[in-house]
Amino acid sequence: MLRMRLLGRFDVSLDAAPVGRIGSKAQALLAFLASNRGRPVAREEAAGLLWGERSDDLARHSLNQALTSIRAALGPAAVQMLRSGAEAVQLVDDRLDLDVASFERAARGVVREPLERALQLYRGEFLAGLCVRAAHGFEDWMLSERYRLGELACDAFARLLDLQADADADAAIATARRLLTLTPLDESVHARLIQLYGRLGRRGLAEAHYARCAKLLREELGQDPGDEIGAALAEARRPPAKPRSVAPERESGWRPAIAVLPFANLAGDERWTRLADGIREGITTALACHGDLTVIAHSASCAFRDHHVGAREIGRELGVRYLLDGSIQAVGGRVRVTAQLIDAQSRTHVWAERCDRDEGDLFVIQDDIVQQVAGALLGWEGCINRAERGRLHRRATSCLTAYERYLLAYEAGWRLTRTDTLRAIELAESALALDPTLARGWLVRAYALDHAVLFGWAENPVAARRAYEQSIVQAHRLDPMDGAILIGVGDLQAKSGDLAGARAAYEEAARVAADHGDTLALLAKYVAGVLERPEEARAMMQRAFRLNPGAPPVYFYNQLRVAYVLSDFQAAIVAAGRSPDTALTKLFLALSLACVIAMQKSEEVVRLLSRDRPDFDPRRACELTRLLAAPAQVAVLEGVQSIKLMA
Repeated sequence: MLRMRLLGRFDVSLDAAPVGRIGSKAQALLAFLASNRGRPVAREEAAGLLWGERSDDLARHSLNQALTSIRAALGPAAVQMLRSGAEAVQLVDDRLDLDVASFERAARGVVREPLERALQLYRGEFLAGLCVRAAHGFEDWMLSERYRLGELACDAFARLLDLQADADADAAIATARRLLTLTPLDESVHARLIQLYGRLGRRGLAEAHYARCAKLLREELGQDPGDEIGAALAEARRPPAKPRSVAPERESGWRPAIAVLPFANLAGDERWTRLADGIREGITTALACHGDLTVIAHSASCAFRDHHVGAREIGRELGVRYLLDGSIQAVGGRVRVTAQLIDAQSRTHVWAERCDRDEGDLFVIQDDIVQQVAGALLGWEGCINRAERGRLHRRATSCLTAYERYLLAYEAGWRLTRTDTLRAIELAESALALDPTLARGWLVRAYALDHAVLFGWAENPVAARRAYEQSIVQAHRLDPMDGAILIGVGDLQAKSGDLAGARAAYEEAARVAADHGDTLALLAKYVAGVLERPEEARAMMQRAFRLNPGAPPVYFYNQLRVAYVLSDFQAAIVAAGRSPDTALTKLFLALSLACVIAMQKSEEVVRLLSRDRPDFDPRRACELTRLLAAPAQVAVLEGVQSIKLMA
């Protein structure tokens, strides 16, 4: 059976085994023949489609070469599968499993089962990423098919959403998210998703999605969300009619809640009030875009513009633990903005920051301060999550919510020791048992499983690798726009040999991660080693450190890799000294020391590595070079040989 996948990236296998290498023009020809579903295609039509810019003789010759390439890839099966006569070419379809044909049948269904099958089959746009040079006829056909199948997918997913909405809200949320990847500006789908979040009591996610939607519509269309989306958000904010049996702070879906209070204008001039309001609005929007927080709307916190009540009373009134307060001053051509994060329950200061800027373009000042403040608050290593983890260590695990267990799983996972890694897996799995919709919970589980396999800590590496892959897929299904999850998708694709798919995932992560220090730090090594843009990676690391001045050891672990790819070996040695003490840290430290001719120190690191990890296999460690482009890959392999770790 010849299995062809044209939805998403081109993929072909024969009797479950991959076929030989096929060039882009041969892929295009095979896709066109398959799409004709057994109909003979005139040689003149096929040659004109792909080589129309050449003379007739050259076009026929090129067609014959492509057919020869396809026969070589298919092997003996080509005799039955590919029929080629003097006038026409035909791909026999009685042994052809074509995803497009299966998708079209399923997409025309009227009940859930076939439509859900269509959702699975539609891996992406038709022939995604296929670039065929100087073939305008084929390009026109491909774009036409891409549009036709995309429209069919949108229609099918919309019908599936209608069927799922009342019966299975979690499945409907996944379908709505998938539909928005195809129609990102469809306000009715955004409204449905917000309604679904509200129905399940996930008001924080409803607020976060509204903020993302508002930002998208303003950037793409220059307009604010319409009445339908506004009504959906109002409905999601409405408290449930009946009291819940579990207190809100103990629900499995609970997340920390924060209100951004109006910033005080201490300068007097009205224009600084406008800047203060703009900063507050920008911070609120940035926080709401982050799924780990529940953010109280502007209108609710505006009631406390001239607050004369204590933090505990405001927190109780708004139903939040954290309050962000601030002020703005302007003196002698300088602007000073202060911000402070307060734990309303304990009335203690969690974090404070002072930002001084020269007077100038107020929008530039506003954007800069919003990014600095939001970057300090958000993320795995932001001050809110650090404060939450500090509280949790004083409580028994059995009393923790899903979100709280996820926070502790993250913390344990990045210590990168055997005990902590296995503990991270246990905590993540207990969190997901309570709340299987926790996208980043799946991601933390995936990273811990990956580290267990890489460092030799998994009892069953094959099962752990399979669980890692399933966790990445599930995380991406739940939140396809999370930058950290997109990095995980890139890792998975790289490990499976799809470097082009990995690059696409990393590029998308770079697009959405500009203001998230954790994601920037995690992404930088791939921008350096895979996308081959090391200077951009250096700038990403610098921005990550600015956004999170109290950076944890894992930031330096990633900086080590970036510095090595940049051949900045002194910086790599410094970063290694602040990185988690793992075999890979020692490996890159030894490589860097060797490159600055500190061979004695390098040999000492190698001895320590051999002593601490007698089971360390440099060849397996060098699997990480699959996540590097050719120049960086060669540098690592040559370095490993030079320090006598590998013959």
